[in-house]
Amino acid sequence: MKKRYEEWGKLSATYKPKPRPMIRMIDLPAVRKLEDAVLLGRAQGSWAEEHADTASKELFGNTLADTQFRFPDCYFDDDAGDGLIIETNGRYDKHEAKFATTGKSDADMCAVLKELGLDFTGMDGRPLHCTPLLARQAEAAARRIAGKLPDVEDLSVRQWAANLEEAARAFQQKKRGRER
Repeated sequence: MKKRYEEWGKLSATYKPKPRPMIRMIDLPAVRKLEDAVLLGRAQGSWAEEHADTASKELFGNTLADTQFRFPDCYFDDDAGDGLIIETNGRYDKHEAKFATTGKSDADMCAVLKELGLDFTGMDGRPLHCTPLLARQAEAAARRIAGKLPDVEDLSVRQWAANLEEAARAFQQKKRGRER
């Protein structure tokens, strides 16, 4: 009996969960479009937030508003009791503690997100310029707080299909050029 338990202990000690495949965010069309807009200087102010919400909704199924704490309406009333305010502040602090990317630099956000299986770095290894716009939503999806991560296989199939369509269009244009 003792020997059996030792074997079981060895089996459970060596078990490691299968790591999530790393998702390169720059390869996703929604992130590429947002990154290009930020680099060209078009993404400023409310425009950037709107496009970040659109990209986030497409990728993760959530927006920045979905990840923020909702205060009760009576919290802001003048006659709100101290007990309500203290309780609500405690719930707010617990909610914000779930997010490790809040208030961090771009590089630190990338490190946190990389641990969660999301690569927000460019081809040169530097953080994407759109990282601050999508980090909280991506973290919420990865931690299953709000939304969900994009399906890697589905994304690779869609990327492959898009590349194939682009190659077909280029071939047709090339062929039409020869016929003339």
